[in-house]
This record gives sequence, structure tokens and C-alpha cells, in this order.
Amino acid sequence: MNLTTFVFLSMLAVLPTNQKHVDLNKDLPRIKLFAGSIAKAVEANPNFVLFKGKAAKHAATTLLVATAWGESGFREDIQRCTKKGDSGRSITSFQMMKPWALSRRLRFVKEVKYKKKIVEIVVKDWLKIFTEEQLCTDSSIAAEQSLYMFNHLREFCPRGTMLNIWAGYGTGSCSKTQFKVIHDRCFLWQRLSKKMGLKHAYCQKNADITLDKKKLKDTAKKYKVQL
Repeated sequence: MNLTTFVFLSMLAVLPTNQKHVDLNKDLPRIKLFAGSIAKAVEANPNFVLFKGKAAKHAATTLLVATAWGESGFREDIQRCTKKGDSGRSITSFQMMKPWALSRRLRFVKEVKYKKKIVEIVVKDWLKIFTEEQLCTDSSIAAEQSLYMFNHLREFCPRGTMLNIWAGYGTGSCSKTQFKVIHDRCFLWQRLSKKMGLKHAYCQKNADITLDKKKLKDTAKKYKVQL
């Protein structure tokens, strides 16, 4: 199964039976394109390492799918930013908050005054590299930026569990795991990953993630997706 098909299947698998956000009769082409965007973001950024194990890449895709479903319900108006969260500050299906949604933490040369002289120093700080229009019109960029945010949090919280990483994504602090919404989002990812055959994808401990192909095959059969 190629990665786009895996993502598409995971998007179907995360939908509750009673959900009202997505009309698959109407939205199926858009959902398939969105699946391709998520797969592209993961495939194009092997340097974003969130998980260990042979199925680390698959776990990154279920992470993005769970984020998009939990934050936006795959709604088109949120995906295209005609509807925004947090008084207009949070954008895309992944509900990233500006200005960080448009920025990355990069090294750059800065001029400073030192002993009455102007000198150049290398610093690392958040720099805007995207426009809001780019993220709102190209879901692969939005997915890549969400993946970047998770990768950034993994670097700043290297020994943390995925629950800590989710706390960082939702609150800005890896230690603020006490909120119910943080648990809800993380365990949504954990349940989806298990349904997709990912073994050892845990919220509360780190382990090498592998793929149970039989479990994946059973899920594909249930949702009538061709492997």
C-alpha cells in the first residue's frame, strides 16, 4: 500500500459513524487530494523525525490525520481558512496559530552593537517564511508546517512522550498535559494508529513503531479500500 492510500484509509477510519462534518458522497475527491497532501508532506521531509521504528513514517501520517480531524473535522471552510479559530489567529485544518503558523525557527545573521561597534552574530529565532495564502491554498504546505511544529517540539522535548508533544502543540508547553483536550487529541491518534495496524504507537511512553500488515489489511477490507 502506498503512503497516500494509507493516509486516505486512515482518514476514513478516523471518521465516527455519526459525524456530520464530511459528506463522503460530495467530499470524497477533496478528501483524496487532502490525503495526497499529507503523504507528500511526510515523504518530502525525512529530516522531521518524530518516531522511531520501521513504521515511523506511517505514524507521522496518522499524527497529521488525527490532528486535522480533531482540530477541523476535515471541514473545507477550515481547510481553506474561510473559517478560522482563536479569533482569526488559528488557520488551516491543523489550526496552527499565527505568527508561528507562518514561521520556522532558523539561524540567521543579526547586527548588534557591541562596545560602540556594529558586529554580526548568528542567532536562532522564528522567521516568517510563508504567507497565510500559501497555507490556505496548498494543503501540502499546511501539512508540512504542522509536521514541522511537531518536529520542533520533539527537539525541544526530546525525552517527552507524545502526550507531552501534544501539550506543546496545543498550549506551547510540553509540561501542560493536565488538560482534557490534550488527552483527547493524543488518544485519538493512539486509537487511530492501532486501527491502522501500528504497534507501539503510545501516548504515554516511547517505543519503536512497527506495522501489523494483517491488521492493516483487515481495516482496508472494512472500509473497502484496495491495497
